[in-house]
Parts: sequence; structure tokens; C-alpha cells
Amino acid sequence: MRILIHGFYGANNAGDDGILHSIIEQLYTLENNPKIVVSVRSKARKAYYGKHNIHTILGTDLDGLYKEVGQSDLIIIGGGGLLQDYTGFNPVNLFKGGKGAINYYSVPLIFAKMLNKKTMFYAIGIGPFHTREAASASSWLVELADIVTVRDKQSIKILEDIGCTKAVLSADPAVNLSSTINQLEFFSLEKLNLTQKKIVGINFRLWNFSENATENVYELLLEVSKYLIANHNAHILVIPFNKSLKEVELMEKFTNELPKGSSDIVYYNYSPAEFKGLCSQLDIMIAMRLHASIFSMGEGVPSIGVAYDPKVTEFFKELELDELTIPLKNVSVNKIINIAEDLLKNTPDWKGKVNLAFNKLKDREKANIKLLEQYLNIDSSGR
Repeated sequence: MRILIHGFYGANNAGDDGILHSIIEQLYTLENNPKIVVSVRSKARKAYYGKHNIHTILGTDLDGLYKEVGQSDLIIIGGGGLLQDYTGFNPVNLFKGGKGAINYYSVPLIFAKMLNKKTMFYAIGIGPFHTREAASASSWLVELADIVTVRDKQSIKILEDIGCTKAVLSADPAVNLSSTINQLEFFSLEKLNLTQKKIVGINFRLWNFSENATENVYELLLEVSKYLIANHNAHILVIPFNKSLKEVELMEKFTNELPKGSSDIVYYNYSPAEFKGLCSQLDIMIAMRLHASIFSMGEGVPSIGVAYDPKVTEFFKELELDELTIPLKNVSVNKIINIAEDLLKNTPDWKGKVNLAFNKLKDREKANIKLLEQYLNIDSSGR
């Protein structure tokens, strides 16, 4: 079987790379040796760190993409928060290289339906939409696909509100990402003499869709970090989940503003599985990026989520741990510190809660591959 996976891959983002790794591992449970082609944002950047052989194609190469769709048996679009219009939506851009999120993710689906190919939206997030046109286009696209799974209940609701009822609830593929610490030679609690300290992960991101969001979160987390260092003998691990030069430089500046010897920065120079393994060494995570929380909580480590986007809020709702997330508009130093104090004081209890909730999500994520397996079996039997 030849499978094309189209998503936001090869963009130096640990979350997206983790999604891709999990999807590929699951596809190998369907068939011993599928031929997998991944559309990527850049061929100069690594998209997949696993053991299987894959091929890549530029997702913006429309001629190449059309040819690959024609050669494929199955087209998977996802996962991640794909159908939203943060960067705007203009249908005309569909014919200009797929500019804008909705256009970029719709191209292979439209090609596939023209060529009568099997299609699946794989554990995607829906919304937010800022225009009626974007919502309408997304509704049409979802109805075109043969299988649709979404990663949270809010995505189901948004689809129902715009007239779509075919989506099945699953979970983000990265909840079942494997982890390893075998190759983490760059980080060792013993080597860094940190065994007696509280290890706190800090993650934030550039966010240009809310005024002064990046600057405000930066200052808040800086104050929180200094408090934890002074009051809990904490060592801060600043963890960029992206290789964006601006984002990395901002986090380097952040560590330089903390007391000398109280922090380290761990760059995304490793596989998603290793980065997830790193998160297992933390006592708590304080994160803006969704997958920083997914990686840490997947290792049983409680995370405080700064919800810059509804997808962060929804993830914590799915776990029924809403109290661990704070909307961007309401975030404050005191709110973060109050939650952190509780997590550090009652760590065993919180780890138990996180593991119990996360295991339910891991079970739900299996719906992605089960539905695909059922669909392919039904199709191959001629029913």
C-alpha cells in the first residue's frame, strides 16, 4: 500500500514531528511494509526521526503533489489543528500554491476526490474560525473525506454547528508517542548535580495573533521562574519545542535573565521520542505550546497550560483537569504560582490523577487506526 501523509511536517516543530512519528508507527500495524510519502514544508529539515524508511515531497509543489496523489492508495491529512483561519482565508489562494491553512490542507483532498482515492482527516482540530467563508469551506472539505476523526469534543461541536455529523472523536496521535531516555547524553540529573532540586520545565512560544501576548507571557514566566528558584530550590529547564531562530533567541534571553546556574536550555536537536523522554525528568511543566503539555503529561508529569489557543483549553478539558490551564487573557503570576505550589506540594497525588486521565485519552486515540482498518477491510472485501 502506498500512503501519502499531508500535514505541517518538516517545519522543525517537536509537536508536529511527534504526531507524524505516531501516525507512521500506527500505519505499520496495518501492513508490514507500507510505502509512505510525507509532504513537508522544507526538504532541508528533518520531519521523521523513526526507524522506518519514508519518502518526502514538498507540500507546496502542486504538480508533484498531484502526481503523488495519483500514485497513492490512501491520502491522510493530519493530524493537528489544521482547519482554522488564523492566517486568513481566500479561496483564490487555492490556485496559488495553497496559501493559508485551509487551502494548504485542502489541496491533496481535492486532488484525491478528482482521482477517486481513499481519504482520511486524521485526528485533526477544528477552528477557531473568524469568517463564515472559512467555516463553510471547512464544512465542505470535511464532508468530502471518507473518514474524519477529530481530537477533542469542541471540534465535534464546531462541526455539528456548521452542519457536519460524520466526524468521530479520537485524540491527538502524540498521546501515544513512545519515549526514550537512552540517548539523552546531553542531559543527566546526576551529571548536572540536580538530583536534590525540583526540575521545572518552562515552554512558551511566539504568538502574533493576540496583542503583546509573547511579551506578557515572557515576563510572567520569568517572574514565576525566579519565585520557584528562590522558594523551592528549583532548577529551570527552558525547552523550545521549535527551532525558530526568533523563538530560540527569546528563550536564550530568558535563561540569561535568571540567576546564574539556576537554569539550562534544551534545544530541539533530538527526536520527539527523546524530547518526550526528557519531560519524564521534570517535576512539573509550565507550557504555552500544546505538545509541551502532551509530552510531559504523557510521562505522568503535571503541566500548567497557558491557553493561547482554544486547543490548549480543550486538551485539559479532555483530561478533566481544567484547573491546570489558564486562558491567556486571564493569566497572572499569582495564578501560575498558586497552581505550581499545589503541584509541588502534592506531586504523588497529581501524578496519579494525570496518569489515570491520560490513559483514557491514549485508549481513545486508538480509534484513529481502528476506523482506518475497518474502512480498508470493508473496501477490500467489496462490501
